Amino acid sequence: MTELLIRHKVGDYETFKKIFLEDEERRRSTGSKRARVLLNADDPKDIWVVLEYDNAEQARQHGWYECATLKEPYRLEGKKTMGYEVAEQMGWKLPDAVLYPTGGGTGLVGMWKAFDEMETMGFIGPGRPRMYAVQMEGCAPIVKAFAEGREDAPLWENARTLAHGLRVPKAIGDFLMLRALRQSHGAGVTVSDPEAVQGVKDAAACEGLFMAPEGGACVAALRHLKASGHLSPDDSIVLFNTGTGLKYVENMAPLW
Repeated sequence: MTELLIRHKVGDYETFKKIFLEDEERRRSTGSKRARVLLNADDPKDIWVVLEYDNAEQARQHGWYECATLKEPYRLEGKKTMGYEVAEQMGWKLPDAVLYPTGGGTGLVGMWKAFDEMETMGFIGPGRPRMYAVQMEGCAPIVKAFAEGREDAPLWENARTLAHGLRVPKAIGDFLMLRALRQSHGAGVTVSDPEAVQGVKDAAACEGLFMAPEGGACVAALRHLKASGHLSPDDSIVLFNTGTGLKYVENMAPLW
């Protein structure tokens, strides 16, 4: 699913109605499935119209090549290099645990593939880190499916989170992610939007890194996993940050 956000500054209802009708016509003419209206609570004149598109349907209709996550082979091979880099930077000894912000899951699946390949090539032994999928409370299909013992993750209805990279209500590689979590004796963990933003603040204060909320979610998840006994102070742990907070300044501001 792809979303197109259109921002408007309006001064009265009639102007908004005219604009929305124009956006509705754009929705019909471009094949959007539906339109949503988002209002800024601090500024009633600030209005966003969100048009949603079904990537697969658009590709079929127009003969486009669909390059969505795990529907092409190249992104997985690229994400695999994260596994190589972790092993190299840690002296070819893998950590005890890896926390990864999980939306489409290419990074999680790619690293798990990389570890197998490195063992085959003789770079590492059979030991593997416990893999933890970090998701948001407003969109956690993989965590829910893992807890329920499922092999797939059903669609998460009404997905909501400020971490756009983790708003993936249905991932095509769900079974691959769940397999990696179970084979590694890892788990899934959820955090709230405020916890993720607090994680961003903590990383900035302690490490000088301005993470995206996806990375902040991993910082928050680390606390949860230590409190639950999944992780101990003696474990070597790698947390992944998958973006810059500069892309989320406006989104995170209300919770900062």
